[in-house]
Amino acid sequence: MVIEKRELRKQMNGFKKAISAEDKIAAGESVFEQLIGLDEFKDASVVMVYWAMHDELPTQVFIEQWYRQKSIILPSIDGDDLILKTYNGKTCLVAGEKYGIPEPFDTPTVNPEEIDLILVPGVAFDENCNRMGRGRGFYDRLLSAVSCPKVGICFDGQIEKQIPVESHDIPMDYVISDRRIISSLL
Repeated sequence: MVIEKRELRKQMNGFKKAISAEDKIAAGESVFEQLIGLDEFKDASVVMVYWAMHDELPTQVFIEQWYRQKSIILPSIDGDDLILKTYNGKTCLVAGEKYGIPEPFDTPTVNPEEIDLILVPGVAFDENCNRMGRGRGFYDRLLSAVSCPKVGICFDGQIEKQIPVESHDIPMDYVISDRRIISSLL
């Protein structure tokens, strides 16, 4: 039986709160080690990531490690949409107006078609590479506009056998956790 979205969000919130800072760092290292082994990452010149919130898989070390070798794009919230901006180091960041998430300021914007690979956060994923977000639809709108590989990244405990899926939900090509890679491409 598929769990209801509200209940699943509550369950995942509790799960993520219980993860220690050390375990978050270790999980991030594992996820990104697996990611950089993918051909899709090796071939990508423009990679969209997100600046992690406190309850998400940490992305900051990865961003700092790769922004000089690849064009790293971070989202900026503008109304109901994500505006894509180039990351040029921590000095380009300001607190976002809507949620306080650091986002690039005064850097070039990027058209979604320019992205070669996108790393996507989620509240939960499933074994069929489906994703459930926070419910605002920011990523669903963006993902419908890109044709590049989509990689959901998460803690392994965020992967369920099956999650609720709606017609507007965009599945991932890969879901990478600290313990495994699931692919819809196989």
